[in-house]
Amino acid sequence: MKRMSLRLWLTSSQRRKLEISIYVILLVIGFMAGMFCTMKHDNMSICKFCITYGMAKSTVSRTEVFLFCFLKNGVPWLLSIFFGLCAIGQPCLLSILLMHGFASGCCLAYLSSDFNAVIFPRYMTEAVFTIASSFIILLAVRSAVRFSLAAIEVYISESSAEGMRKNLKLYFVRFGILFLMVLLLSGIYAVLIGFF
Repeated sequence: MKRMSLRLWLTSSQRRKLEISIYVILLVIGFMAGMFCTMKHDNMSICKFCITYGMAKSTVSRTEVFLFCFLKNGVPWLLSIFFGLCAIGQPCLLSILLMHGFASGCCLAYLSSDFNAVIFPRYMTEAVFTIASSFIILLAVRSAVRFSLAAIEVYISESSAEGMRKNLKLYFVRFGILFLMVLLLSGIYAVLIGFF
């Protein structure tokens, strides 16, 4: 009954906007925390870890940059699939957004600490890449949270699992498309970063 009243309060469009807003806010909170920690406490081990494993070195080959970028975005993608299949995976999924935002904030703060005209193209590439990868991870988390909530609804209401089979197929199709997006983004990043 409570669920029905919530649906009456918000239209489907408003619910989508609220949902996206929450995810974006989590990304921004993580990003701001990462920037603050790196600027104020750059010796913190977590900041050093995020910078070391969050940025590809320009001295390595394009293949290595591609693999680095693929792993950087592939791990959250894979974790999203896993936690989306768990009925109680929502807190872990939301923490993926926070951690991604934090690592991105650390990397951009590190680059901006030595900002000059020479580093500007690299900074812009990293900034655009961060926005694009955040968008992909946001979509992955969104799909995973929705599937996880649908699984809870089946368990609580003890309704038929027939609809869940169809949802499961769509779930893997969505993540297949997101996987292709991760591959494409990794390829573009590897090509661009090779110029700097």
